[in-house]
Amino acid sequence: MTDSGFGLKFEQVSTIVRPVVQERAWGDVTECAAQPLYGMYRVRLGPNGAQPLHFWMRGEGVYYVEEGEVVVRSRDLAGAPTAVRIPLRGVLDAPPGMVHGLCSRDGATIYMFTSEPLPEPVRVETLEEADTEAQAALSAPVEAVNGTTFDVREKYWGRIDSIVSREFVGKRIELRRAGQSSLEFHVEKAESYYVHSGRVKVGLRIGRGENKSLVLNEGDRFDIPPGHAHRA
Repeated sequence: MTDSGFGLKFEQVSTIVRPVVQERAWGDVTECAAQPLYGMYRVRLGPNGAQPLHFWMRGEGVYYVEEGEVVVRSRDLAGAPTAVRIPLRGVLDAPPGMVHGLCSRDGATIYMFTSEPLPEPVRVETLEEADTEAQAALSAPVEAVNGTTFDVREKYWGRIDSIVSREFVGKRIELRRAGQSSLEFHVEKAESYYVHSGRVKVGLRIGRGENKSLVLNEGDRFDIPPGHAHRA
């Protein structure tokens, strides 16, 4: 039996989190969600921002470009440099052990979905080296990846794009002005909402079947445990 939220008080489940933005020389990183079975991160690159090459021993990630365009520099198994371009709304896999770094000519906002909260990456080049190599990559013609969203669902209230669906799932949800999704709950799945832009009211059915709501602003996160009925 799962916890349906009935019998709980609104105050027990209504915590809104404001993730900390971590400044970097090339932009910033925000840990939008860090649950035992998944993580979500926002990566913002400034104009000509160049992230040093790095890798994770076990962690994997899926990148999605929300704003701008990104060039991903990487090294193959022999250590040779390669580069690919992720266009706006494009998707790229970063498997465990992939040595790579992001860069952008005009700046970009990227979301990364992961199978677990990521540890600190192992960095394999300096900021100065990254700047030099990124400028060369950004000046050369680079082939675009063909990864994109899938299972696109147009709703009466907006749209859902799936970015990744494995042991962990990442989706982009767009709510139209004054739109309202249906009330739902998940028997086993935990969810985290992160608001990229706008304001979202989240409705909860809690306590003795009471309807309660809270408002998320841009940059807010809200975690929904399994069994809790909710709508946006």
